[in-house]
This record gives sequence, C-alpha cells and structure tokens, in this order.
Amino acid sequence: MYDKGFGMSDAQQQTIFQEFRKHENNVGVTSGAGVGLINSKILAEASGGSISLRSRLGEFTEVTFTVDAPEVAANLEAGES
Repeated sequence: MYDKGFGMSDAQQQTIFQEFRKHENNVGVTSGAGVGLINSKILAEASGGSISLRSRLGEFTEVTFTVDAPEVAANLEAGES
C-alpha cells in the first residue's frame, strides 16, 4: 500500500508494529484501535511472509505485505488463475 499522506517520523516507525500503538497525524488526529498493523504482521509471519514499512514524514507511507503462497505460485506457473 502506498499513501501520499502525512507520513511518519523515524520515532513513530520504530513503534508502529507494537500492539495498541496509535500515533497522531500532523494535524493532531489519532484514530483506530492500534491493532491493525500488529495483526497484519502476525498474519504475514504466520503465512511465512513479512511486512515492512517505509515512510517519510510529510510525504508518504508505504507498507509491503508478503506471504508464502506456493499453491498460488504453482497455479500461476501452470497458467491457471
């Protein structure tokens, strides 16, 4: 996911995958329950994958989520969908 929104500071990025962690955006708004990214991390890792974050304050945030999906890869290689 790529978002050209508020971005995150280095300090926010260090804690963003912690449970119940919420951060204010640059206009002082905090929303959500603070469990979305930690749940995504748990799901990705349980699936043999990973989640990573790249962000620049005031510019963008990019979250990459990968899973190990050998059945999907096999189907793609075989030309199936």
